[in-house]
Amino acid sequence: MDSYNIVGVLGRGAFGVVELVRDFNLKKLAVMKTIHIKSMSTKNVKEAIKEIQILQMLNHPNIIRYYNSFQNKQSFHIIMEYAIHGTLENFVNKCSQTSNYIAQNCVLNIFSQLTMAVDYIHKMKIIHSDINPMNILLTGSQGTIVKLGDFGSSRILTNDKIIGENWCTPCYMSPEQCCGKPLRLKTDIWQIGCVLYYLITSKHPFYAESLADTISSIVEGVLSFSEKITFYDNDVIMLLHELLNRDPTVRPNASAILSNPFILPYVLNSNCHWPKSGRKVLNKNY
Repeated sequence: MDSYNIVGVLGRGAFGVVELVRDFNLKKLAVMKTIHIKSMSTKNVKEAIKEIQILQMLNHPNIIRYYNSFQNKQSFHIIMEYAIHGTLENFVNKCSQTSNYIAQNCVLNIFSQLTMAVDYIHKMKIIHSDINPMNILLTGSQGTIVKLGDFGSSRILTNDKIIGENWCTPCYMSPEQCCGKPLRLKTDIWQIGCVLYYLITSKHPFYAESLADTISSIVEGVLSFSEKITFYDNDVIMLLHELLNRDPTVRPNASAILSNPFILPYVLNSNCHWPKSGRKVLNKNY
């Protein structure tokens, strides 16, 4: 711990804390995720070890970078890249306070970078299983570089699908997760579809007052679209419906999404500067 100076707390969870630290070896700010293993079951300790093992495997410009890890009798500590511009959720909240919608160029730039990260892990047979706006981070000088983080719920495929617990953020659960069915790569595709919906509408998909009602909405496919969709091309809305198909076998894979003619330009120029919002007057008659 002598190599790190704690600057502040970024978040807390059931089994630990995430802190902003100054890394004296790297000579820059980093994130330290501390997992308190003393109060954890053997199963949860194994899950924490698995997260570290997966992070060590990953090296992609759109995934939060792993730097180091160490442990003592009380805790595991994981040192990772710090995304200076915060979460996608914070970004969308700020945009919704200042404008009516997020410009399509911005939406597709974020979405394409997220999909590139998913395509990368899927080629390594890794399922993230908890893709949501809190686990998507923004960095770079202008906040235009997208990073997928938090692999605490991720799994490595040993077959075409994984049987076992597959809990994630409720509004972003896939129908198969809601029904306790095995995880598969297409589970992540549903979740990036939910993120696309969130970028378009500034609202979490399938939100309901109770968990039971949320699950019911997901399983039944009850999803409302706001008047904001009028600001986006039909190709974008059609893609959204493809991603949120309740049948996972029908959803496109990440590689197919990236090769889509209207997504491909953003893939080829993923780090370009994009406008953050639009200010058109909403059509009240829609």
